[in-house]
Amino acid sequence: MFDMQVGYGEEIITPSLGTELTGYGYYLERKAEEVADDLKVRAVYIRREREVVILISCDLLSLSLEFADNMRRELSIRHNLPICNILLACTHTHAGPAAHDLPGLGEVDQAYPARVGQAIIKASETAQKDCRPAEMSYSSETVTPIGYNRKNGSFAPIDPVLKTVIFTRRGGKTIYLLSYACHPVVLRQANIVSADWPGALIARIERDGQRGMFLQGFCGDVNPVSRKRGLRGTTADSQLYGDILYRYIEAAQSRAIAVAASEMLAVENRIRLPLAIPPYEEIMKQKENLPEYLKKVPLYDRFIDNWIERVKERYEEIRREPFLSNVPVQLIILGEVRILGLPGEVFSAYSLKLAERLRLPLMTVGYSGGNIGYLPTADAYDNATDYACYQAPKFYGLFPFDRELETVLLEECDRIFACLGGEQNEQS
Repeated sequence: MFDMQVGYGEEIITPSLGTELTGYGYYLERKAEEVADDLKVRAVYIRREREVVILISCDLLSLSLEFADNMRRELSIRHNLPICNILLACTHTHAGPAAHDLPGLGEVDQAYPARVGQAIIKASETAQKDCRPAEMSYSSETVTPIGYNRKNGSFAPIDPVLKTVIFTRRGGKTIYLLSYACHPVVLRQANIVSADWPGALIARIERDGQRGMFLQGFCGDVNPVSRKRGLRGTTADSQLYGDILYRYIEAAQSRAIAVAASEMLAVENRIRLPLAIPPYEEIMKQKENLPEYLKKVPLYDRFIDNWIERVKERYEEIRREPFLSNVPVQLIILGEVRILGLPGEVFSAYSLKLAERLRLPLMTVGYSGGNIGYLPTADAYDNATDYACYQAPKFYGLFPFDRELETVLLEECDRIFACLGGEQNEQS
């Protein structure tokens, strides 16, 4: 029985050649010299009776909280929806242009974010017009991993599960909603525009005449295995990873479980996360106390000088209120499937721990609603030279999160699960 209607829309957001690309390091001035494959905004519009959910994925590194909030508010007005019913995420490709200001990681073409915004609007409108009656099924497949945990060089912890929602539409193309956790950094520092391996996965689906959307999982500490070999990957490697995962999607077709569209709901909580503010004197000595690995990084001196100047402007303000506020935690229910979105580079262990807490199918989505940086687990803070804990925050909110971050995030996820009646086990 067709209890829901589902539509798909897309728009190309490939930048012009010569545009500076983002990711990988400090002041690289890495400019696009060729396009391996187009970057896109993809939208899936889901309607059940009077309830509507819009899912949007952009082939970009990330978006700012401010941009994501403004964009979702605009869509909520245009589609007459609560903002919590609109999920806006990025695949996190490092082979695309900067869409928001991350000091040292690539200059933003000031016209580009507006172009992305218009593409998001058009894709959502196309998806709405494309709505057809659909049946929904779900599959979770444990795959031969294409990624490893870069913190310890092993395959644990990682989230090895490819989650797939299949919308089989009456008289229309099938739409696949996919989530898997692995950094899209196969191409490393090449001057190539590409959606990396997630783009290759979707392209493989499209070659079969179907449609797909990729939602990046909690991949903050997961790199492709090609990086472990120390090799610069190629577009052929990206395609190989896409083909590997596609074979599991083919297998999932026969094992997918039908999901009754018994309910469709969304909720979003705004939380604050604790920051660890170093003494002012310690901040002023950052340059002379650099970890050895950073002393070898070209132009890091320039970056740290810039960071110190920004800290001087805001130190007292943040010290008085040592929290990052207005952080969205979003949960969408599609029948028995839960989609949880967090706005950052979430470590993979969170996905494993949350799956233990929730008895229902759970798709975890990073870079959703913006990007506030890495969200490490508590044990990562034991290493005083850890990049994700202590260096990467300088791109985002200036200061590291407090190691209580893990406790806060898990409690807030439990709270939002309970808010929508998520069935939880004794561990929660």
